[in-house]
Amino acid sequence: MKKILSVLLSIIIALTSLSTGFVAFADTDDFVTEPIPLEAQTELSRYAEKQMKNAGEYLVKNTYDISTLSAVDFLTLLNSGYDMSAYTEGFVSSLKTNLEKNNGKLFVEGTEWYQDSETKEWKSYSYSYEDIGYYGAAIIILEKLGYNPESFEGYNIVSAFESIDLEKDNSNPYYYRVAIEAAKGDFAKTLCDNLISKYYVTGSGLNYWGFSCDNTAHFLASISEYKNEYKDYVEDAKKVIKTYTKKNGAFADNTYVTEVNPDSTALAMMAFASVGDVETAFTYYKNLVEGFEGKTGVFKYNNEDNLYATKDALLALEYFKTAVEAQGFEHPEEVLKTTVTKATTKKNGKITKTCVICEKSTKTTIYYPKTIKLSSTKYTYSGKTIKPRITVISSNKKTISADNYTVKFSSNTKVGTAKATITFKGNYSGSVTKTFAINPKATSISKLSSPKAKQIKVNWKKQSTQTSGYQIQLATDKSFSKNKKLVTVSGSKATSKTVKSLKANKKYYVRVRTFKTVDGKKYYSGWSAAKTVKTKK
Repeated sequence: MKKILSVLLSIIIALTSLSTGFVAFADTDDFVTEPIPLEAQTELSRYAEKQMKNAGEYLVKNTYDISTLSAVDFLTLLNSGYDMSAYTEGFVSSLKTNLEKNNGKLFVEGTEWYQDSETKEWKSYSYSYEDIGYYGAAIIILEKLGYNPESFEGYNIVSAFESIDLEKDNSNPYYYRVAIEAAKGDFAKTLCDNLISKYYVTGSGLNYWGFSCDNTAHFLASISEYKNEYKDYVEDAKKVIKTYTKKNGAFADNTYVTEVNPDSTALAMMAFASVGDVETAFTYYKNLVEGFEGKTGVFKYNNEDNLYATKDALLALEYFKTAVEAQGFEHPEEVLKTTVTKATTKKNGKITKTCVICEKSTKTTIYYPKTIKLSSTKYTYSGKTIKPRITVISSNKKTISADNYTVKFSSNTKVGTAKATITFKGNYSGSVTKTFAINPKATSISKLSSPKAKQIKVNWKKQSTQTSGYQIQLATDKSFSKNKKLVTVSGSKATSKTVKSLKANKKYYVRVRTFKTVDGKKYYSGWSAAKTVKTKK
């Protein structure tokens, strides 16, 4: 999992790997599951069973080397309902080899590589030790396969398990769960006490490389079989886990993994299911499925199918399904998977929500963005970037929230044609580009005179910034429709122009505007206020 805490845990788990060293053999009939009859299951239980089987299949097919799995992981796969018969003989053989090598005891053995912090050289070390998780998983697996762990190949694995010196034991606390499940009578409670004394801090949870939702969830599942004897710790652990809970699931810790994720959500579900609080477990289950399940039983991290997320979900589903079946619990509300057909810029889309359990579905139309308006399509140059307000109207005449699109402006400072590109996101796809004009600043008439008959001299204020020239319009009426004349003056530095060939002794209305030529196109300012002058006789 691409999470810092999970990376830390994976390093530790690697160091304490419960490798079985098994290889694949031909099919065997040793392991036969006997699931609860379908008619006795609730709809929720049936779907959880399907999820577990599919998760097991996904994990087996996507694990590079099954033989490197820990006994604990093998047990999880065995409990998934997926057919593990091709691997059971290999596992049994690996146990026998380990017992023979270690005089009737089970040792975790392997080699780890690390990079020297000073020399940067890669070095290795070998390890070999007894681990309560290895023993616990091995005992449960053998029992499931029909073997007697007290007399397996001439060895009493249970006796060896109970003889471990817990004062010196440094087993991964996550594996106390299977060890306590495998233990009998007083030894089980001894393991519970050892787990509590070594790792549990009241009010904070299980301390394993820090405190986290995941740590405390494993702790609660570990002592769940003896919840009545450890009521105070059960209630405390439940409270701690809830502090790592948000509306849409659970997160790992308050420092490194603060976002809701599938692993923590699944393990929180496992914790509450393990102590029979199936209603609370269901809230996490709903979060897990709706937020992270892709294909049935396969869970995602960062929107990609993920082995670690699926493995934790499979483990949690085992506890959840057991609690659901024990209480005949049915889903109190729909657990929805949502599929979205995005609306384009031309066509409506739809959202389909289907309950994965009862398969009821509803469809909602996503109305496409039919009309896109700018607050204005004409602006005056100001030297600053210009960004019109965008309004998007859907095909059902509703305003589409700006959360559903981004706007990128270009060429929106100088005089010319600017662009606003609206790119849709979320439940929408596609983009639309709208244009708007940035026109030059206007000018004003400073003086009008008639130096000679049939002539008018126009003086105006210079407007040299983003200007190519000026236009002068004259007419004998204020609507500029009679005897009109238009004169163009090139160059922004000009401030006057004498217009000839007019009518003598006639009142003229005069106005002026600026223009700028960009890529062969003229952009005009607004006209100045009109002024009047009478030509000489």
